[in-house]
Amino acid sequence: MMDTPPRAHDSGGVSARITELDAAKQRAHQEIGIHMTESPQQKLHVAFASAEAAPFVKTGGLGDVVQALPEALSGDVAGSLPQALKAAGAEVVVLVPKYDTIAQEYKDRMEHLCDFYVPLGWRNEYCGIERLNHLGVDYLFIDNERYFSRGYPYGFFDDGERFAFFSKAIVE
Repeated sequence: MMDTPPRAHDSGGVSARITELDAAKQRAHQEIGIHMTESPQQKLHVAFASAEAAPFVKTGGLGDVVQALPEALSGDVAGSLPQALKAAGAEVVVLVPKYDTIAQEYKDRMEHLCDFYVPLGWRNEYCGIERLNHLGVDYLFIDNERYFSRGYPYGFFDDGERFAFFSKAIVE
């Protein structure tokens, strides 16, 4: 067994520097803590992007999960997850494709915000943004009839392209 060689005495240089760094770290943590408690709390911003959002479009599982999650979290009926977050003080927006199957009563209440073109592959695709405030939550509908005017949300040969467009339109 080999003994480690004795260390030379650092005459306080390294030890003092470590102590100094530890003290600086503690001061920084205290300053951050004070700063965090003294500053006004910022509102949480939440964006949901979903192929479905009840009551506008719901084919089954996804719509059920979005509605059931707040119930599971709170132990009672809390409505939809976006509504629960909004009630907790968050700024919430839900982005959904504007399917032709959305009830006319909702379409009539939508406000056109803007339109632009989304580069997708070798072409540019039209994208309109429609807004509807429903139960205190802002819903933004991504409009493109080529992709979303089909009579049903899913099951088409180009679903990958359709939802690539939806995703890209959101980040544009």
